Amino acid sequence: MNDPQIQRFVVQTKQRAEFQTLVNSITNDCWDKCITYTISSLDSKQERCITNCVQRFIDTSKMLTQRLSEAGSKSAQKSPQGFGSKLYN
Repeated sequence: MNDPQIQRFVVQTKQRAEFQTLVNSITNDCWDKCITYTISSLDSKQERCITNCVQRFIDTSKMLTQRLSEAGSKSAQKSPQGFGSKLYN
């Protein structure tokens, strides 16, 4: 493998690990919030709670991503050299 391939592999592996950590965090948070007792299967109230919990997380993530993107675009428009140019000058 050449250097760019190794770098790409490392980045992809890191992204997979971060995604898995995120999934585990959502699972734990929604489980703690929605599962107050355990039986052999989830009842309809628990299923609905978990579905809503995950959906709220997805909606919040989309909103934050959009807001950060908009903030980055506005910042880039204000700076003639682009976003983050002051960091390197």
